[in-house]
Amino acid sequence: MRNSTKTKKHASAKADMPISVCDIMKDNTSKIIKKLESQIPFSTQHYFDLYAAFLHSIDDAFGTCYIAEKQFFDKIGFDQNMLNSFKHVSDQFTNTVLTQIETINNLQKSHLQFQKSFLDMYEQYNHSFIDSYWKSLTEFNRFLENTKKTYKLEPQN
Repeated sequence: MRNSTKTKKHASAKADMPISVCDIMKDNTSKIIKKLESQIPFSTQHYFDLYAAFLHSIDDAFGTCYIAEKQFFDKIGFDQNMLNSFKHVSDQFTNTVLTQIETINNLQKSHLQFQKSFLDMYEQYNHSFIDSYWKSLTEFNRFLENTKKTYKLEPQN
């Protein structure tokens, strides 16, 4: 019972405190952003797990086919020169794909660095804008105070 009384007193004390639109927006925005940030490791790990399972299943399929196909193709008796040519073409194709994977990875890395730089620039702009906005509000408040003093205006309740 005593704990309940403290909670009620604390709640009524909070209710008596004035709140602002800015407080409400900032608090709720922060709650949403923190929730989204907390989901990043979970989402990222599940994506990685799914992608690894996908790659593993492809590797498994080729491994399983290898056993069956090896017996089949070995019995056919392909010419070794033809197999060497096929190996050469396959190796070139593999090297091209590996190079493309590296290129795409580097492109994605550059793109992410660009996005990060853009966000940093946006943040600087935003800070500059907010500083100007704050100065404008301060000047406007001074103007209102001077107007009240000049015309001896009292706030109406």
